[in-house]
Amino acid sequence: MKALTTPSTPLQLKSRLALGVMSSAVSALTNISTVPAASGSNFLFLVHLAAVRELFAAIAFFHLAEAYMDKKEVGIAMAYCIAAKVAVDEREH
Repeated sequence: MKALTTPSTPLQLKSRLALGVMSSAVSALTNISTVPAASGSNFLFLVHLAAVRELFAAIAFFHLAEAYMDKKEVGIAMAYCIAAKVAVDEREH
């Protein structure tokens, strides 16, 4: 978390870190969901993991958009902004 919030951390690294957190959340969701008895008793935890997954996907896309804006590649940056917004919008529904 410190590297994600430090301004001097390169944007590409921030994106990779966020993707790592997202990947961990996906693995946890998969592992817990494969055991039906564990899924029911951990429903709120599963909801939390799903929210973490979507949040860190949006953070990763946001940092990639920033990186491409720095390179003056506006079209790619806009695509990542849209991807970040979709990740957040899906979480709200």
